[in-house]
Amino acid sequence: MDGQVSLTGSQALRLNVEKLPIEGLRAFFSEAPDVTGILSAQVQLEGTAAAPQVVAALSLENSKIAGHSYAGLVASGSYRDQKAEVKATVQQDQGHTANATATLPMTVSWNNGWRAEAAGNIDSRIQSSGLSLAFLNAFSGKAIQGIAGEVEVDLQVRGSLNQPVASGVLRVRDGKLTPTALGVQVSSITAEGLLEPRGVRISQISARANKGELNGSGFIALQKFVPQGLTLPLPRSNGRRSTRNNIRLKSTAPLKLTAHWPLRGSPASSKFQEASCVPDLSFLDRGNTPVKRDPTITVVSTTAARQRRSQAGEQRSSRQ
Repeated sequence: MDGQVSLTGSQALRLNVEKLPIEGLRAFFSEAPDVTGILSAQVQLEGTAAAPQVVAALSLENSKIAGHSYAGLVASGSYRDQKAEVKATVQQDQGHTANATATLPMTVSWNNGWRAEAAGNIDSRIQSSGLSLAFLNAFSGKAIQGIAGEVEVDLQVRGSLNQPVASGVLRVRDGKLTPTALGVQVSSITAEGLLEPRGVRISQISARANKGELNGSGFIALQKFVPQGLTLPLPRSNGRRSTRNNIRLKSTAPLKLTAHWPLRGSPASSKFQEASCVPDLSFLDRGNTPVKRDPTITVVSTTAARQRRSQAGEQRSSRQ
């Protein structure tokens, strides 16, 4: 780093980072994701405190996210003439690439105190013909494991920062994951969604779990790009819905699943028109602990009870 930054007047600063292993930065972040790689970056500040100009470039090489290797990340950004621009390319391998661009008119200055505010509408876009979903394992924690598959996206976000309008399509193919709470791998996931101003309309979704199948469509409500609720009507499908805690649940008729975010604290609900629940009691036979009678439980003979009922009936008959 060399140069100077002042509260008034001209600015002249250069920052250069060469081949920094980012895993060394994880010591400063207790919940940092499992990301490794070699970081290089250059930042140049010019102009004045009233009208600064910034140019930045960043690259990440030999990177791994959740143990999966990536070819690299290249990004650049600039601010000049009251306009910010960002471009980024993520290359997982030769066949998996994602491109992102964004522009935003804004005002940045610090000659009369720090000021940074949008002066117009954002225009951004993310495109990829195929991106591996394995990188999500670095951010899913223990709730969901074994995420795999590919996603194809073409999304746009335009409008004001307070009320952005999103549009585009998203497709998932060959997906799989294992929710820890269920303990069942969900595979063969395919889905197609259309991003609308109010949320994501799922035109088609299908998946398999054990011997069961799921097919349906639905809607995920969004507020400032945060999920607010899920409505997923599912058609008739013979198969298991859950094997959690030795319980097998099979739906033989259409059902409707609704959920509200955050899920932790807001229970989801489902309506089954017809269903069967068959507990697996074989686990009671496991273990070497001998079964002992609980002295607090009084066992009443069913034979004696029947005899008393019979005697009572005979006494009523004799009185008559």
